[in-house]
Amino acid sequence: MILTTVEKVREYLRISSDADDQLFQRLIEACSKVIENYCLRDFEQKEHVDKFSGNNQGYHECKFYPIISVELITIDNVVVDFKDFDENTIYLKDNQNFTKGRINCYINYTAGYLTVPKDLEQACIELVGIKYKQIETLNVSSKGLAGETTNFIVKDMPDYVKVVLNKYRRVTLEWTQK
Repeated sequence: MILTTVEKVREYLRISSDADDQLFQRLIEACSKVIENYCLRDFEQKEHVDKFSGNNQGYHECKFYPIISVELITIDNVVVDFKDFDENTIYLKDNQNFTKGRINCYINYTAGYLTVPKDLEQACIELVGIKYKQIETLNVSSKGLAGETTNFIVKDMPDYVKVVLNKYRRVTLEWTQK
């Protein structure tokens, strides 16, 4: 999902000329992908499928969110009803659980955003701005001229952008067997 527009980037950078619009579009596409990769998720509203092993719990935290609708839930190839869902969790009806099994549960649902949340969009705009300005500096960490020294940030992503993105980052648990 493209997280912002060329017009918003130009407004933020206070650039009125359209001379760099193709560059801005490429940076927007690249930064949008960087953000999705960092957050381990796709933000676009679309249909998703979670296939997982049951854990005898009456709920399941979906990989993608916010959940918009739930189309189908099956456990051991039997269709079941659900009670409710919130932003990222689906709750089965009382006395129902995602019974234990190996990849025996299936949920087909729609999740994502129709419009990009403002803070997420601003994080993308700022990241594009940083990448655009780095063209001039070529990632120089410091430069001396006439007795003055200038330092530039060369981190992969500024902390203030990460703070916003961490709100949208999907948490995953990885188990390793020793």
